[in-house]
Amino acid sequence: MRRRLTRASQAYGCAERWFPLLTLCLFALILSGLTEAVSVVGQTTRMHVVAKGQVVEGVIRLQNLSPVEQDVRVYLTDYISDDRSGWQFPPAGSLPRSCAPWTRLLQEEIKLRPGEERGVFYRISVPDESDIRGTYWCSIMVQPQTASAVDVRAADDGEGRVLFTLNQAVRYQVAVIVNVGDSGERRLTFTDPQLLRTKEERVVFRVFIENQGERLLHPDIWLELYDDQGRKVGSFSAGKRRVLPGASRTAEFDLSDVPPGDYLALVLVDDGGDAVFGARYSLRFIADNGT
Repeated sequence: MRRRLTRASQAYGCAERWFPLLTLCLFALILSGLTEAVSVVGQTTRMHVVAKGQVVEGVIRLQNLSPVEQDVRVYLTDYISDDRSGWQFPPAGSLPRSCAPWTRLLQEEIKLRPGEERGVFYRISVPDESDIRGTYWCSIMVQPQTASAVDVRAADDGEGRVLFTLNQAVRYQVAVIVNVGDSGERRLTFTDPQLLRTKEERVVFRVFIENQGERLLHPDIWLELYDDQGRKVGSFSAGKRRVLPGASRTAEFDLSDVPPGDYLALVLVDDGGDAVFGARYSLRFIADNGT
């Protein structure tokens, strides 16, 4: 017996054409040819809790893993990490909550000998202004300047072989996040709830969680499910997700083992502070004996 969902997405899969397959094969071949020349040692997210007017410093340690000398460029960008729009890296200082204007890199170009490890220092000078509150962030990008060629062969229309020569350019992002004390409004909204059947025939409830406040949230997210008699059926975790102001994250809960019936779902988000955010949804699972 399979269950028919009262609200289920039908947008699954895509036409099987040669072009997506060729693109996927090319991507796999390119990845297999990439080699890591310079590595960022340690965590790639640096968190700072500051006060207005304070100056803080940090260091990013780089290591040359290659047998040749590496020239490395270090520079600032902003970044957007959002489950709707994906990753973006706009110019430094372009976002309203960018801390790039406060951040100075003490080195922007360095040479690393084979096997050498060295620190890149940065300094953040927080303005002493009344409207500074909540969370600000930017990226420190690390980009080796030595590009290497990767040969990728792909089949053409059957009359020969096509050779692509690509120059790989790898860069690394180190996220710098600045929290001004415990200030900033915490506010979340829940949007676009959907009950889905996946390609793997799993039943998933999905909702977007949007941070409309002024402060980074890193909450626990879970769903509590109750039947039509008010009895708790179970709790389902979506783990912890880091949500910057203005960004959204998806929370997905696997409800494949829930029997047919009417249910009340409570989605709860707890950042560890005084407030727990929540939303409630009515879900119906209908037995479908005909499929």
